Amino acid sequence: MSNVDVQYGERLLPKVVDDIARNSPDKVFATIPLTSDWRDGSRDVTYRDLSKGVDRAAWWLKENVLSRTQFETLAYTSANDLRYCFFTLGAVKADFKLLLTSPRNSVDGMSALLRNTHCQTWLTSRPAPKLISDCQAHLSISVIEIPDLTDFLDGTVEIERFPFEKAFSEAKQEPFVVLHTSGSTGLPKPVVLKHAGLACIDALRNIPPQPGFDLVQHCFVYDYDSFYVAMPAFHAAGIFMMLAMPAFSGAKVIMDSPASPMTADAVNKVHLHAKPDASLLAPSIWDDLVQNPAYLDNLRGLKGAMWGGGPLTQHTGEVLRNFARIINMYGSTEAMLLPLRVPDQEAFNYFRFYPEYGIEMQPRESGLSELVIHRKPEAERLQAIFTTFPSLSEYSLKDLFSPHPTKAGLWRYEARADDVMVLGNGEKLNPLAMEQIISSVPAVRAVLVVGHARLQTALLVEAVAPPTTLEERASLVAVIKPAIEHANQGCPGYGRLSDSMILFTVLDKPMLRAGKGTIQRQLTLDLYAEEIDQMYAATDLHTLVDLPLEDSDALSQALFDLISKTAQVDIDDYSADFFASGVDSLAALVTMKHIKAAFARRKIDTRLVSTPLFYQNSSIHKLTRKILELYRSGGRAQPDAQGDEDEREMQEMFEKYSDGLLNGQVLKQPRSSATVILTGSTGSLGSYLLHSLISDPGVRQIYCMNRNVDCKDRQVKSNANRGLTTDFNKVTFLQADFSAARIGLKRNQWDAVLSSVTHVIHNAWPVDFNLSLASFAPSLQGVRNLLDFTASAGASMLFISSISTVGNCNKRPIPEQAVKEWKSAQKLGYAQSKLVAERLCDVAASERNIDVAVARVGQVAGPVQHELGSWNQAEWLPTLIASADKMRLLPSSLGAMAAIDWIPVDELAQVLLEKALPGGNDWFHAVNPRRTSWKTMLPVVEQHLNRGNGQHTIQVSYGEWVQELENRASRDDIRENPGFRLLPFYQSLVVEDKENVDVSVEGELFSLDKSMASSQHLAHLQAVQPEWMELWMRQWGY
Repeated sequence: MSNVDVQYGERLLPKVVDDIARNSPDKVFATIPLTSDWRDGSRDVTYRDLSKGVDRAAWWLKENVLSRTQFETLAYTSANDLRYCFFTLGAVKADFKLLLTSPRNSVDGMSALLRNTHCQTWLTSRPAPKLISDCQAHLSISVIEIPDLTDFLDGTVEIERFPFEKAFSEAKQEPFVVLHTSGSTGLPKPVVLKHAGLACIDALRNIPPQPGFDLVQHCFVYDYDSFYVAMPAFHAAGIFMMLAMPAFSGAKVIMDSPASPMTADAVNKVHLHAKPDASLLAPSIWDDLVQNPAYLDNLRGLKGAMWGGGPLTQHTGEVLRNFARIINMYGSTEAMLLPLRVPDQEAFNYFRFYPEYGIEMQPRESGLSELVIHRKPEAERLQAIFTTFPSLSEYSLKDLFSPHPTKAGLWRYEARADDVMVLGNGEKLNPLAMEQIISSVPAVRAVLVVGHARLQTALLVEAVAPPTTLEERASLVAVIKPAIEHANQGCPGYGRLSDSMILFTVLDKPMLRAGKGTIQRQLTLDLYAEEIDQMYAATDLHTLVDLPLEDSDALSQALFDLISKTAQVDIDDYSADFFASGVDSLAALVTMKHIKAAFARRKIDTRLVSTPLFYQNSSIHKLTRKILELYRSGGRAQPDAQGDEDEREMQEMFEKYSDGLLNGQVLKQPRSSATVILTGSTGSLGSYLLHSLISDPGVRQIYCMNRNVDCKDRQVKSNANRGLTTDFNKVTFLQADFSAARIGLKRNQWDAVLSSVTHVIHNAWPVDFNLSLASFAPSLQGVRNLLDFTASAGASMLFISSISTVGNCNKRPIPEQAVKEWKSAQKLGYAQSKLVAERLCDVAASERNIDVAVARVGQVAGPVQHELGSWNQAEWLPTLIASADKMRLLPSSLGAMAAIDWIPVDELAQVLLEKALPGGNDWFHAVNPRRTSWKTMLPVVEQHLNRGNGQHTIQVSYGEWVQELENRASRDDIRENPGFRLLPFYQSLVVEDKENVDVSVEGELFSLDKSMASSQHLAHLQAVQPEWMELWMRQWGY
């Protein structure tokens, strides 16, 4: 077949092999050694040999394996040789699919893979690994021994051709092979790769070579006649480079004997005898190679030095640059090899991705950026990830990168998002750089930094020679200590290691490793969980200082010193708000830990000494007073003095921000052509409000005001992800600071909006239930400033409030009017601040003639009018369902949240605009007038959670579910269950008498007469439907 006839990107690999075997039978596919010693010679394996070996494997499978279903999964574990190629393609021809398994998988991990792929047959070479017999003790599975490699390479035996005539269009969505994730953060998961995904790599040949922009994949087509791969074949990079790359590119693959270890010495022998044009090795092997001058001599004929799976040390890269063009490769099991430009040789650890591929680097809180692939119709033939996950429109590889400091478009891999630890204070820490520094110590084999959900980091060390005595331990700590100090230099203060927090592994419990040799982080931490807990418990006894609880002044000074030091901020005085001073969650957790220890030493009940206490008493004076109150009462709750203090503070803030409020002006005319300010447009509700405003022909101009400088880019992304309009012709995006003069606008911007705006929709508000009322001072100043603006502009304003402002209101139903009692708000700074804002709006309307309305919004649910978008998975209900899936336990009720009066976010946007655009001074309840119960949703949730999973969920009461979550939180890693971080919230919802109440017929909670009269959408809104729940479950990926 001539190149003119080749349809790159539409070729099936079995047919590619057969075509080459038919047209160029003597073309060499691979070179392998005759024995484990290359000095004994080698043999070339031609495409004729490969094609015959594949056909033999296909016939063997048909004769020896019972086929129960089409594309039945067969587990495969053998020596690392060409039989991987024969059986992978043979299985495709015979309508099976191979699950390539790592012999390093744990029994639990391997058993999960076999169950999840419904695998009943395991193929293996002789001798069979122990993993197989271990799994047979837990599962019923048939084990079949495959023929030796020599049988497949016997050229004297004639093999009948096994027919495979499928067209690409027919087979592209069929499975090619099943791989699995490494299991570094838990159990490995199967990944089915399809022919269409493999074809995406082939399609890169349709991109013509460009001067100065060589794709890495082009090197195999145009630069290398041969290349060596030192990767296990069961790994994605191994099977791809061993089989697909040579067949698609035409370059010959060189494979070592499976009896040879993957060491620098073995690799050197390949370089010496096989002389490949390029080699793909792990970074650690390159590190070892450059240390030996004799090994370096054998690199002189090399054109390409390739690596993947992690960065190359600077020294190694500088040495290799003198011998070959160095190439950093990148991909994943799910997305395969991503198209990359050959890297800048001076910035060899940085990637430059193909610009048309759809990659976006999304900033994360850690300061790093996460790689996300967006589906692009014009790049469909290249984006393998969307053949693996066809229902997605974007996919994150969960990898974090940092940009080159001076060269745009270059990105350095830093960590897996899963590797970033969330400490007990909420701070995030990337441990990889520290681990690399410490593991470079010759006496150290591997290290893991630990500290998830802890206030302090620690180090788990696997030494080359694990210490067995205290003297050996002390000696080894002294050896490691300089590396710890070096690692700490580049680490934020909250993550620094102490040489007193080191745990050494023992000889009979080494760290667990994946097939490619990487540490299985979570499984290793599980293995040492008890020892780690004991180390932290012992350390706490010695490191927590005793606070002077007997003396008010001394306690205030001690707290001042502790919080200032921990948060590294200057607190002006004892009455200053912690969070306004820059105090963070670390200081809150550390402080409360010291206070709890002080109570425990005095045998005083510590149950009321919790982190919310810090947030509710957010100054030295307040915290001191509260601690002494608890101390003197023996840790028992006192009459609600805190409630009285909260009410005084709310009244003071109300008086402060209502003082001097401007009088309203005559409303602008005509009102039929609206110019609207929308604050907080980039969030979920804000995006739907903006979409509805754009769609409204009566709205002429929209000013979107947000704090972020890049708000337009964020808005485009937010709307596109939700399937909303990105036609922003009548939208102007402005960066604003609502607490500043002129709400942070420039003079010309201020003048323009003041003269034209007819409506203000104030949607922006920090959603943080930990913050104190005082921390919302900037937001309240923003309400005051917007009320003054509304008065001066002759505009109308809608303030979007929350039903939490009346969460403790005793009246039933809650009236559609201002509430005067401060105690009506829930005891959260968020709710209290919203109530102060409501009262400011009330004064503005009743005393200053300002046209302002307040909408108290209830539970906002996911969208129902469009398949795209979703209910934020970090919120309480999606997190509850994710936790239920993890635990296989589903609560039969929702406790205090049992009344389902939710409003879908896209419906809510239309409800609110029906209120905002006409204007008017009144209160409005945006809750669903038709309630239903969780029981109506349960069948849908249960069906989706059980779909494709052998284990069924069990229904338990809400109280039992919370108790089980609490039990698991005490022993499991914080990453393992998303519900752990919301455990206090779920605990607060436990109300036993709500378990069996039919909330759909309970008494009316909110008065809705005026609300429904002003919104036809609200009046006709359906109760939450099971079909909506079905949609939300799909949007969450169940």
